[in-house]
Amino acid sequence: MMAGDNIKTLEELNFEIARYHEHLRQYPTDTPAKKKLEDRLNKWYEQLDITVFVANNEQLPYTSKELGFRTKPMLSKAQTGCSQVGDYNFHIDNIGGKFLDGFGGLVVERKTCADFYGTMFGARDRFYREVQRFHDDSRFDTFYIFVESDLITWLNYRPPNSPIDPMINQKMAVLGSLEARGAHVVWCGNRAIATRLYSDYVKQYCIKNYARILRLDDGGRAFRVFDND
Repeated sequence: MMAGDNIKTLEELNFEIARYHEHLRQYPTDTPAKKKLEDRLNKWYEQLDITVFVANNEQLPYTSKELGFRTKPMLSKAQTGCSQVGDYNFHIDNIGGKFLDGFGGLVVERKTCADFYGTMFGARDRFYREVQRFHDDSRFDTFYIFVESDLITWLNYRPPNSPIDPMINQKMAVLGSLEARGAHVVWCGNRAIATRLYSDYVKQYCIKNYARILRLDDGGRAFRVFDND
């Protein structure tokens, strides 16, 4: 490292973020402080050690190479005390605190065009129960369905040899039912875009929800600032 470099540790960034966060609570219009906080958050995110947990029943799971994150099989209820939720969720391994506190709030279900059709017109009630498990789990607060297709293709999709083809208004209605349940559909187009979006969504989730992750507003700070904390 060159003498002029000023690379901060994660602990130092945690402290500075907490300081700017508290300052902006008192002075929310302080634009220079906002910019400094944004700068610290981007540097902070780059130091987070993130693991993506992948559902064991995923047939073509996203890989570490595709996502840019370490991937591991999703932990069982026997290991965590919590039911498995979604196909992908992530954990910040170096943020401190209890293990369950390290989970980011983002849950993603992956669907191909055919998968999504089959879920909505063959296993809808089961999927709604999955969404309810998400709502019941305090680790999570955001649920996305990444469909590796576009809306028009899905609206026009019909399974081979299917005797029944739901009308477009029926397909639109199920989209509304998902949104009403807090499950947001993201039309990714293809797998490559889906994996890129996942990485971007994780980054933006962490930056937007830094106060939740660091527990700055609930009195249970996720890190130590001084040795006697």
